[in-house]
Amino acid sequence: MFSVICLKRAQVLVVCGCLHFSAHAADPLPANLTGTWGTGKSLYDGLDKQTEMYLLADGFGLLAGSTTPAQRADGSDDGKPGPRAIIGFPVRANVTSDGLLVKPFLPNGVQSAKLEKASFPCLYSVTSQTLTCNAPTGETFTMRRRSEAVPEDALRTITEIKGSID
Repeated sequence: MFSVICLKRAQVLVVCGCLHFSAHAADPLPANLTGTWGTGKSLYDGLDKQTEMYLLADGFGLLAGSTTPAQRADGSDDGKPGPRAIIGFPVRANVTSDGLLVKPFLPNGVQSAKLEKASFPCLYSVTSQTLTCNAPTGETFTMRRRSEAVPEDALRTITEIKGSID
């Protein structure tokens, strides 16, 4: 009798463990949504602010953005691009009935109330092969797929983040 109870408890623990892991697993993304996406050729492209997103098939990724280049205070132009502020953060992406939902997250389950509400709903256009996303600020930006692959440094960062999840 004791061994039957222990076996049932072990089964319950295994099921709970599987539920824990499935809560961390995103639905796989279709191949046409994975890879490197960007509003420009890089975060330093042109005179506008830029956005880049790196997505893996499991929905893990990174989203980064840059400001417009700084202008010299004296107004002179030495022919060099001005510095930009760049910020990036890990994201999880899931396919929804409305498109792609990209949400920032912090590893180890440390989510703030504001972060939990932040999301970037995106629509994929088959004809133009673009992702048009809405930022939580209401700003809309359109990214083109630059590569089916994710750069090695971004892949390494995503892998490290995934490894830090409980």
